[in-house]
Amino acid sequence: MTTTVASNVREISPSEVKAWVDSGSATLIDVREPDEAAAERIGCAKLMPLSRFDSTSLPPGRVVFHCASGRRSMEAAA
Repeated sequence: MTTTVASNVREISPSEVKAWVDSGSATLIDVREPDEAAAERIGCAKLMPLSRFDSTSLPPGRVVFHCASGRRSMEAAA
């Protein structure tokens, strides 16, 4: 299911994220806190906790945010 939130922000499927990351066309950013990421994480994701999030340190190009429920991902995207 794809939900458009803003012109350049949308929700995508895990398979789409995997294809983008595998092809090098996107970077996966984990915006959960370190303790959450330590318990379970996606190996290729770069940890950038929302509590210390700085959009100026994002890598160039397409980024995909992920968290536990989607709320923090939406905050980071905003």
